[in-house]
Amino acid sequence: MYWYYKYPLILLLVLLGAGILAVVWRSLPDSFTATVGKPFTKVVKVVRGSAPVVPPKPASAAPTRNAPPSPAEPPSVPVPAPAVRVARPEPVPAVVPPAPPPPPAVPAAVPATAAAPSPAPDGDEATRFIEAARKQVEGFNYVAARQLAARVLALPGVTEFDPHWLAAAEMISRINTVFMTSETVSPERKAYTVQSGDSLSRIAARLTTTVGALQRLNGLELTNPIIYPGNVLYTLNVDWRIRVVKSKFLLLLLNGKDLYRLYHVGVGRENKTPVGTFVVSSKVIHPAWTRAGRSIPFGHPDNPLGTHWLGLSPSAGTESTLSGYGIHGTWVPDSIGSAASEGCVRMLNDQIRELFDFVPEPGHGSAVQVAIED
Repeated sequence: MYWYYKYPLILLLVLLGAGILAVVWRSLPDSFTATVGKPFTKVVKVVRGSAPVVPPKPASAAPTRNAPPSPAEPPSVPVPAPAVRVARPEPVPAVVPPAPPPPPAVPAAVPATAAAPSPAPDGDEATRFIEAARKQVEGFNYVAARQLAARVLALPGVTEFDPHWLAAAEMISRINTVFMTSETVSPERKAYTVQSGDSLSRIAARLTTTVGALQRLNGLELTNPIIYPGNVLYTLNVDWRIRVVKSKFLLLLLNGKDLYRLYHVGVGRENKTPVGTFVVSSKVIHPAWTRAGRSIPFGHPDNPLGTHWLGLSPSAGTESTLSGYGIHGTWVPDSIGSAASEGCVRMLNDQIRELFDFVPEPGHGSAVQVAIED
């Protein structure tokens, strides 16, 4: 074979072999290639207390006979000494004691009565009752509202005529106005079936009430009320009593011992209104006023009695000379809440008319008692 064929063929075979070796070398694991390429290091164990032995450097000029030839000598770069496992005492780190844990939080003392909270002050309790009663009124639950307001009057910390008492009393009074002037159902309402031959006056006498009360409670016409046999009329089954407190300018209409209506009134100037127990002995619509032997008719500018009159007579324990006093209306509304009369108790005309309608006629059953106090 000619030389110009042989030498190129040999060179081609050498390059092909080198390429195959490079491919095989790159396919080997990294750990294997790193181990093969790492220079040999001899580890010398040093006994404690002796000087470390440094292995001699291999002669670069006399390579090992069986070692594979190196393609190039690495540059002269300082190589760190091979790791020598020397048994030397390691420094003992300073022991820092751990910080003591924070003391546990002390729970707040729990009162022995935590399971049963102490009741709120009576003022707060009264306010809650009044607010609850107001909500019942807004829902037209008048009986429930009255019961809630009545509970305020019985609270131990609530005294008569203090602000909470007055607020509850005013609410009871307004609620009972609904019961007195409409067909709204209440526990004290009593039904009566009209019989043949009945009239309002006969029914009023039989039930110890008044025609005016029957008209108000049943929505009857005031001028010409008509009833028929079989109609059901309602009245109030109550025990009326009246109490006047001069220092508070108040008249209390009671059902037995329970407050039913509260009226603001005027009393006599210079303490002319007597104190004692009386009974309602007369009822007059459009009363005349007798003054110094002269009778001043209703409607006259000098007649201060207003539209209605309830005459009072002293009862047992009260001086019999205390006569001629009464409860009446007034033409001077601004005088309510003051001491301005000649000795009688005065009310607004519409309020005396309401009271007049519910106080029974004298002689029809037991007379209504009136207690006047300072």
